[in-house]
Amino acid sequence: MITVLGATGFIGSNIVELLQRGNIEHYAPARNEILTGKKLGHVIYCIGLTADFRSRPFDTVEAHVCALAQILQHGDFESLTYLSSARVYINCNQSLVNEYAVIPVHPFDRDELYTLTKLTGERLCLSSGKKTKIVRLSNAYGKNMNPDNFLQQVLKTITTEKVLSLQASLSSAKDYIHIEDAAALIIKIATIGREAAYNVGSGTNTSNEEIINEFKRHFDFSLDVSNIGKEIIFPELDINRIKNEFNYVPKNILKDIHLINTA
Repeated sequence: MITVLGATGFIGSNIVELLQRGNIEHYAPARNEILTGKKLGHVIYCIGLTADFRSRPFDTVEAHVCALAQILQHGDFESLTYLSSARVYINCNQSLVNEYAVIPVHPFDRDELYTLTKLTGERLCLSSGKKTKIVRLSNAYGKNMNPDNFLQQVLKTITTEKVLSLQASLSSAKDYIHIEDAAALIIKIATIGREAAYNVGSGTNTSNEEIINEFKRHFDFSLDVSNIGKEIIFPELDINRIKNEFNYVPKNILKDIHLINTA
């Protein structure tokens, strides 16, 4: 049995949908539902904040650390898989990062709250004495994306306003993974994964320029580059672990990005 915590979010809802399609026994408790005394099986912990973590620091700590601590201490589970993020690698100097990369942090940078809380959640899992696994997930795209997702914002703008004012540089690049691939891998990691931590992504960075050029093949819009910001290029993810263990073959975002639902 699989329990999905944070089942109404983008990642959690897609995991639940995949479990439903596969007729896999699962439990998706409501927010703040009492779990004490319930057998949870394999827990997938999807609770977390994304773009709004800067304006909600206490909620961020509660979601990434405090609520997790309660489950680790008091939950009756077979295993717990914690959804962290490939964003934790943002300050790494290596061009390619595996699960054991040393991760620098800058505490006086307000954006580091996300990294610090995710890493604290990871370390709490590893220190708990319980059977836990960590998923460092890259940028998932596909059905039911959050409105504040970069791709969702771009798609909505180019299909409604027809003019895209890009804030990040065209050369900025990061890893993207299709949500169906991500959900399937997370379920496999939770139930049969052998390792303590997994990078989950495509293993290839895609630049903003590549994404914009692909959009131009399918949509009619103009690009305003007058306010373009700084370049942010993430290290590429080493995904050999999920390739070797689960025979994973990643999709290419540029081949199906135009099919994303903008509703």
